[in-house]
Amino acid sequence: RRYSTFYRVPIDVHTYPGQKNEVYTPLLGDDSPYTGASLQVSPYTKSYVEVREWVMRSNSKWVVSVDEQGHFRVGIPRDSADRQHNSHRIRVLWSTFLAGGGGIESYFGWPGDLDAENFREWDAWWSQNAHALRFMDEHAEIFA
Repeated sequence: RRYSTFYRVPIDVHTYPGQKNEVYTPLLGDDSPYTGASLQVSPYTKSYVEVREWVMRSNSKWVVSVDEQGHFRVGIPRDSADRQHNSHRIRVLWSTFLAGGGGIESYFGWPGDLDAENFREWDAWWSQNAHALRFMDEHAEIFA
């Protein structure tokens, strides 16, 4: 893997939902210093399809993740609004892993990302993430 920084850190690229093709396509290839794409997926129900597309187009060389789920004003709701998180758990978290993605960044929407001071308000969500990660680690050979 190539890195273009002294610290050998991964370099991912993020863009708007409608600009993925235009931005990511020129960055693909063996000589690219880029190591992944961080997708904003809107609607978030398309997470599997979009993650799978960029994993395949990069020949599985990129780590592809989902960092904004849906419209910028909407994000992962607090447990008090949706303790089960069924839709995001199924259509973002598990869909990303099962499409070959490297994971998700939990986005809380606008202005949720700016005013989040107590991450315990998402305790159930973090537990679901931990469960998914444990499952993927324990069964990695199935998905290799």
